[in-house]
Amino acid sequence: VSGFHVNTDPIMIFFLLASVYVIEQRMPQWVGAIAFGLAMSVKIVPVIFAPAFLLYLPSVRRRITFMLLAGAVFAAGCMPYILQDPILVINRMFGYTPHAEYWGLGQIIYVFLPKVVYAGYIHVGKALVAFVLLFASWNLSRSNPRSGLFLQLGCIGSLFLFWAPGFGYQYLSWLV
Repeated sequence: VSGFHVNTDPIMIFFLLASVYVIEQRMPQWVGAIAFGLAMSVKIVPVIFAPAFLLYLPSVRRRITFMLLAGAVFAAGCMPYILQDPILVINRMFGYTPHAEYWGLGQIIYVFLPKVVYAGYIHVGKALVAFVLLFASWNLSRSNPRSGLFLQLGCIGSLFLFWAPGFGYQYLSWLV
């Protein structure tokens, strides 16, 4: 995938997995936060996993520390680009919409329902997927016994790929 698209997805996933490993192995949390911030500096996608990370951490203090440190690393990594053209960066990060009709729920709606339903899904899909991911993160963090963070992120990543109103085949590398 990386060679075909000259893509950064594997680099982003490397830092995300490094963060998971550090947190699950009870290594210094600041190392995991830095790795998570680096993952977000490569692509904004790890933000979908942030609720799972925060709910996995045992205390409010650790959650705040993790969030602030990861946010600072992300901001530092993005700073040269944000200073050059902040509007462009924000539009590219949050305005990206790949094709929805090729995969998951978007394809099911596109193929089997009227086009007006598909158009509605495109408009509300991002909010819908955010709700689904928040609910899944909350629910997975409450399971008894609680699932490991790696498994939680796998479930959330799969849900994201199914529910999201946009898809690119290279995104499957996230699950691998």
